[in-house]
Amino acid sequence: MLNPHESSVRDLWLVDEKCWDIDQVYKLYRKYWGDRIRILPIRNEGQSDRIVWFHNPHHCFTSKSAYSWVLLKELGLGSHSVVHGLLPTDVKIVSIRNGFDQGCPSYEVVAETLIHALKGYPILFEDSRNNFVFKGKEGKAQILWERASNLSKDFHICNILNEHLLSQNEAIKKWEKPPKGVFKINFDASINVNRMGYGVIIRDDDGFVLGGGGGFIDKRVSVHEAVCITFERSINLACQLNVIGDMLFETDHASLVNKMHNNGMDVTIIGARIKECKDAFNNFKSADLIWTNLSCNNIADLICTKIV
Repeated sequence: MLNPHESSVRDLWLVDEKCWDIDQVYKLYRKYWGDRIRILPIRNEGQSDRIVWFHNPHHCFTSKSAYSWVLLKELGLGSHSVVHGLLPTDVKIVSIRNGFDQGCPSYEVVAETLIHALKGYPILFEDSRNNFVFKGKEGKAQILWERASNLSKDFHICNILNEHLLSQNEAIKKWEKPPKGVFKINFDASINVNRMGYGVIIRDDDGFVLGGGGGFIDKRVSVHEAVCITFERSINLACQLNVIGDMLFETDHASLVNKMHNNGMDVTIIGARIKECKDAFNNFKSADLIWTNLSCNNIADLICTKIV
């Protein structure tokens, strides 16, 4: 169905615009693939095509991700079933080692299954019962809960989850003023089918609002691209207002913070745009991007959601 002049991906872009020719994309690839193609970000000029590795979020090959991929492939497991299949309960060990006792090491049950190990203990053990098995030390349930809760917080920021694995039952946190002499820029993005919204607010160390605003773009984008666009807009706004001192950019999108701090390994198109944002930090005396709870970013969130 390609015409003689269509031979590369860029021939599916609108002339003189960095956006997809949606009609042509759907004509060629139908709805299923068309919906996925149209949200792919288009690279900036000057970036060379390159081979990428799909088995980690940065698309950069690492031996660790290769090992994990091969292991899961050999075991016939998907990422959603890794823990279920690999947790070394006694029942699991019996399946690969003859003569091993599958009974629970601490309670008189016939088999230590996954459900029993994680849920069935009236007293839980530190480090998945290892202290009891190997050291003979019992741990209170509260100790394990606190440790699991802390791990959940780490997992939230490091593994790019949208929600905590465990309910924290904490008091709602509030926005905090930046250190003396520092400006703080909060920003957020939202998406709704074929439109994205963005919101930005700049405040000084007294909490005084120096500027802000928001807007929308009639374009279907991924969450990652929407947040990246908003990050770019927040940097531009600060420069336009000549707020170029010590800066703290704050967002509740953990994925953006992770990509910013691991940008040297990120070879994705979004990664290249984030690198440009990092380079734009040279416009300021100093600058950093930090993560915060959504409750601390509610003004920017309100701006972008009301617009969409």
